[in-house]
Amino acid sequence: MSVPSDVVVQFLIQRRSRLLGYAWVIVADEHAAEDVFQEVSMAAVRKCDQIQGPEHLDRWVRHAIRLKGLEVRRSRRGKAQLLSPEVLDILEKSWAGGGTATEGDRMDAMRRCIGQLSGPARQVVEMRYGQGMKSQKIADTLGRRVETVYKTITRAHTALRRCIEDRLDTGRGGL
Repeated sequence: MSVPSDVVVQFLIQRRSRLLGYAWVIVADEHAAEDVFQEVSMAAVRKCDQIQGPEHLDRWVRHAIRLKGLEVRRSRRGKAQLLSPEVLDILEKSWAGGGTATEGDRMDAMRRCIGQLSGPARQVVEMRYGQGMKSQKIADTLGRRVETVYKTITRAHTALRRCIEDRLDTGRGGL
């Protein structure tokens, strides 16, 4: 059973901010994220006869945003990369799982959790994702071994994932 175009449009309107947020995480640019969202939206409407139900539509749109966003990011080499593919996988699993948290809840949790990172971890995360520096460059800049930078980034990813999950877990009072 295919999805009618009006259902696709309604889906895109209802989830616009969430999908834009996902695109923004990938491309790290508000205008580029909007372009990605619009291109994927037009493609979804054009291909609605190939989409088999609401769950397939949700997966298809997220996958298309990821592919288009990565394409845009590759075309802008030299610009800062916000999050690694591993972190995007974590976000994809989180967003695919749904839950009762709103997009605002998720963004608030991310901001608060980044703020809770230790100073050195926050500095390394900012250098890696905010400034797009490679791990070796971070190590050289901070006078640390590259292995230390890798461990710091890995620990920061783990801490952020746990913190965000805890904040969004209303059953344990995370919000």
